[in-house]
Amino acid sequence: MELQLPIGNGSGHLTADNRMVMALQLRARGDLDAAADLISQALEVAPGWAEARFALAETLTQLGRADAARAAFEHYLAIDPSDSMGAAAHLFQLRGGGPPPDLSPAYVQRLFDQYAPTFEKSLLEGLGYSAPSQICAALRTAQPGRRFAYALDLGCGTGLMGQAIRTDVDLLEGCDLSPKMVAAAMRKGIYDRLWVADLTAALVRLAGNPGELCDLILAADVLIYKRDLGPVLAAATNVARPGGVLAFTLQRCEDADIALGLDQRYWHGRGYVLRIATETGWTPLYVGDAASRKDKGMDVPGLLILLQK
Repeated sequence: MELQLPIGNGSGHLTADNRMVMALQLRARGDLDAAADLISQALEVAPGWAEARFALAETLTQLGRADAARAAFEHYLAIDPSDSMGAAAHLFQLRGGGPPPDLSPAYVQRLFDQYAPTFEKSLLEGLGYSAPSQICAALRTAQPGRRFAYALDLGCGTGLMGQAIRTDVDLLEGCDLSPKMVAAAMRKGIYDRLWVADLTAALVRLAGNPGELCDLILAADVLIYKRDLGPVLAAATNVARPGGVLAFTLQRCEDADIALGLDQRYWHGRGYVLRIATETGWTPLYVGDAASRKDKGMDVPGLLILLQK
């Protein structure tokens, strides 16, 4: 009987798929050596199976076999140069030095396409997610009574930020890299326009239409997937009206400008963010410590930032 493969697409080879299923079951029970052996057997049958190669690299990492894990991640990248599973971040952690890599758009899209069905339940019930409500409260305190003619919600996800800000906005537009997230947001009927796009690409697109300048640009827990904030903030400057506001949350790094955490999200230093903001034409309106979600029951240190053009 064919077993059900719990990760993405199969290899197209029944023997390889069944070995992979059994390997993942063994790994879940903590039998890492047996799991690595079975994944290797699956790869003998289907050597070009990217997901199995990645699973082998993960398992070798858990076994503490760093050299073999690095080789396996590099082999995976040769099969999938778009890095849709995020090997670059794992290689960075294994190498233990150098500048953090960029996370590939293919990885972020795949991550959130997979996450879409359980996204809101996980965030709201499991992680105590509160970025939208905190951003709205900060905006209403910093500029009481202000109504925004045109707002753009970058990385809108399933629409939690849009729901929170809708009553303060005339025209609300959203974009997200994940088609499944955009589909979920569309079903809520709270956005006037939605499209699938990387946030920087979305800003560049709007910059080509001078008639579509934003009064408010939102990025709730989105820039934690961007290493260098300079291009995003510069692109946002080009589509904001004078006096327009850019509101976003970050994970806070205390001892460096940029760090890549084990959670494969970026952490940014307060000084770095303010320096980049000034260089790209923004003035701080509000900068404060904030925890927009929890991890293992503990607040994740963060920043809530309002910038004005």
